[in-house]
Amino acid sequence: MNDLVHTSGPGGLGETGPAKHPFLVALGHRVRAVREQRGMSRKTLAHAADVSERHLANLEYGVGNASILVLLHVAQALECSLQELLVESPTRSARPIALVGLRGAGKSTLGAMLANDLGAPFIEISRRIEERAGGGTGEIIGLVARKAIGAIPAARSNRWSTSIPMRSSPRRAALRATMSSMSGCSATA
Repeated sequence: MNDLVHTSGPGGLGETGPAKHPFLVALGHRVRAVREQRGMSRKTLAHAADVSERHLANLEYGVGNASILVLLHVAQALECSLQELLVESPTRSARPIALVGLRGAGKSTLGAMLANDLGAPFIEISRRIEERAGGGTGEIIGLVARKAIGAIPAARSNRWSTSIPMRSSPRRAALRATMSSMSGCSATA
C-alpha cells in the first residue's frame, strides 16, 4: 500500500507524493544535524559530496531514498562515519549540559532548552548536590556558612560568634557527615 500525502518539499511548495518512511525522515534529520553542527551550508555539502543540491535537500527532508554510495560520499564530506548517519543513537556521544550562575538567573530553564536543542542530557547541579548531601540547598549553605564564619579570625570579627549552635537531628547529623566527606570541612553541633 502506497499512501499519498500532501507534504511541504525543500522548495516550500506543497507536493503530493508517497508517504515518508520514518527511517528516511530520521536519516534526513541526522544528515541535517551533522551538517549544521559542522557549520556547512547545504550547497557546500552538496558540492563536497558531489551530489546535486536538490538530491541532498530530498535526503534531508526524508523524501529521497539515497543509495549507499551517495550516503558514503555525504558521510565523507561531513567527515563522519557512515554508521553515524545510518544508526540512531540516543545521545550521539553528546556531553551533558550543566550551567553555573547566580540563583534565579534562569539556569534550569535555559539549560534544559539548550540540552534539548543539542540532544544532550541536562544536569541540574544544585539537585545533584542536594541528592548526594541528603539535604536542601538552604541547609547546605547554612552548614558551609557556619564553618566559614567560624574560620574568620576573632581579631577581625569580634562581634561574630565562632560557634553557632545548630539544632541536632538525625537528618542534620547525616548532612554534616556527608558535607564533611565532600569538602573536608565539618560543621559544629
